[in-house]
Amino acid sequence: MVSTVVLVAVAGMFLVTLVAATGSGRLAADFHASYLQAAQSLRASGTPYSSTAELPYLYPPVLAELIVPLTYLPRASRRSLPSSRRSQR
Repeated sequence: MVSTVVLVAVAGMFLVTLVAATGSGRLAADFHASYLQAAQSLRASGTPYSSTAELPYLYPPVLAELIVPLTYLPRASRRSLPSSRRSQR
């Protein structure tokens, strides 16, 4: 029970940190080219390790699993993230 609570707390802190850093533009390239593509690949084929990704995903699969819910957002919503606007300039 305690380990589950710790795991959920760590996952929550990771997501908050990721969203905050992505909004600042610091992780925009990694997020869109690696993490998000890995989550999309995981959702489509069951593995985050796609050979067609812009940046290779070299992290544990659990990180991609945490980002899978963001792949259900419409593409237009993902483009409205502050980091996306900066990368389009």
